Amino acid sequence: MCHKKERGVSLIAAIFVVIFLAFMGIILTTYTISAAEEAGNEYLSTQALFYADTGIYNALTDITDDGNLDVSSYTFSNPTGTATITVASHTGSIWVLDCTATCGDTASEKYGRRTIRVTFKN
Repeated sequence: MCHKKERGVSLIAAIFVVIFLAFMGIILTTYTISAAEEAGNEYLSTQALFYADTGIYNALTDITDDGNLDVSSYTFSNPTGTATITVASHTGSIWVLDCTATCGDTASEKYGRRTIRVTFKN
């Protein structure tokens, strides 16, 4: 038998359990969304690193082929990103090259950007 004063205790406990479970669901959903965005950002950043590395490799290939770069700065791109290679300095046979690559959509701020600097003696 229940006393009249204890009739709503089970209902209150059940409401607290439901609120707690809803709160935990919100936390887990937020964490999952955050982890997915972080993985996407890491992917774009890694892709930008590969673009920058490819840009430096192309410039070094051009230098070693004929001892000179055709231009002091050039850009290559494809639908997912761009890389810009510039000659930071060139003294005698020592070259300092910078390559900045960007992958993703810069308008929506969902992109990765990496810069590589290489000092090369030809």
